[in-house]
Amino acid sequence: MHYVRAQCEGWDKALGMALSLTWILAPNVQGLYFKDLKQTLKKEQCDQALMITANVPSAKKIIVHGPDSSMGGIPSQFPVHEDTQFQQILRYLPRSTLFSVIHNNYILKFYINDSLEFFNIDENNINCYFLTDTKSGLIHLPSSYVRDYYFFHRSFYPQLTLVKLDVDEAQLRMKQTVFAQRFIEVGKVLLTHNILKYSPQHVIAQRVFFLHDELTHLPSFPRKSLETCFGMFHGEMGEQLKAMEAMHKFTWAKLMSDMFEKMENAFMFADLHLFINVVRI
Repeated sequence: MHYVRAQCEGWDKALGMALSLTWILAPNVQGLYFKDLKQTLKKEQCDQALMITANVPSAKKIIVHGPDSSMGGIPSQFPVHEDTQFQQILRYLPRSTLFSVIHNNYILKFYINDSLEFFNIDENNINCYFLTDTKSGLIHLPSSYVRDYYFFHRSFYPQLTLVKLDVDEAQLRMKQTVFAQRFIEVGKVLLTHNILKYSPQHVIAQRVFFLHDELTHLPSFPRKSLETCFGMFHGEMGEQLKAMEAMHKFTWAKLMSDMFEKMENAFMFADLHLFINVVRI
């Protein structure tokens, strides 16, 4: 809970390691119910970090600081919607410019608001600037959804900072971000799977119905279970990321197959295609 609330540097790695132990211990905990977990973690405002079924509204606005923010530079504000990706942020602003760099067959996209003059950036150095999370320093993938990282809090808006980085360093940091996030997702899926797998026989149907109901109302399902960073499977950390992606897909497929195996005949077949898509990955 500490690392979820105070997202300092290294919080994602710490959370992933904590989840890697939690899912192993889950079968030894008696009376572990999804509804109780949902209510408890929601009260502590950390359900989105520990449960795959958490449905938390995204932040409504995001603030972007320029490289001169430490010297009193004026930040920019971007409206955020449920389906907003980081690469779509520009579309909501007039006079915004998109710059791209093709590096090792992977397109790195980053955005500068309004004009180069807004942040006083030399046109010759535009390829060296990237958007990072102000608090944790993480670089977000352009294709990532804002709602997966930033959640609604009253009178609080997440903040990004435009920083100057070497292109190779930026690509490596993006891979590290994806690897850590997939590690967290694997832990969350395995935690859910183990709670279901080791449930008493008389409550299995109830828990399958709960998961079905929660997942079908989740905007990010089955999208998050299908997302894959194919363009990053090369160079440094490429093989490790590929292996983590494969593990992520396998754990989701295993959870879905166990749900099919344990469900009753009254399953809502109108939603079947959502779950079949996960198994077919």
